[in-house]
Amino acid sequence: MTTATTTTLPDTDDCCPVCGEHFSDPHGPGCPNTPAVDDEEDRAQQARLHAQYEQRAARYWVGAERARAEGDTGHAAELEDLAGQCQQWAIEALTASTTD
Repeated sequence: MTTATTTTLPDTDDCCPVCGEHFSDPHGPGCPNTPAVDDEEDRAQQARLHAQYEQRAARYWVGAERARAEGDTGHAAELEDLAGQCQQWAIEALTASTTD
């Protein structure tokens, strides 16, 4: 005995009028009805990351100054490089961009 299966297609009222995709699916490329990614929670997360990287950079700068005062210029240079990288990451966290 064979049983038939039926596929229920979505009602057109449940589809995006622009791209035709069902609202439970991702919208098609370039569809203006695609939900915005840049919401308040994303901005809050970016601000938290920015603050964390800035704090880390400040700690590296303090360590670099201490190393220089102790005459360890090699270690100071390493810490300065790390501080600069953290500052770059802080900027990228706010702008959501990356550099190579």
